[in-house]
Amino acid sequence: HYIRNTYGNDADGESVAAKTEEFWNFMAPKLKDYDHVLCEVFNEPIDGGSSWSDYKNRVQPWVNIIRNAAPNTLILVGG
Repeated sequence: HYIRNTYGNDADGESVAAKTEEFWNFMAPKLKDYDHVLCEVFNEPIDGGSSWSDYKNRVQPWVNIIRNAAPNTLILVGG
């Protein structure tokens, strides 16, 4: 199974960040007992000017949410 956040980018990065955090706070605990699940924290950012460092800082809180709730789940960070 493959679970990914599908919120699109919008002009208000804060609303996307909040929606994404809410999504993973809800989903990650539900996934913790499944060894056949992959999680992708966010689907292809469209702000092409971001560096890896900027993007990593943006997605790290979501990775932390998943890791805290489901420590053995494989997490994909695409970009």
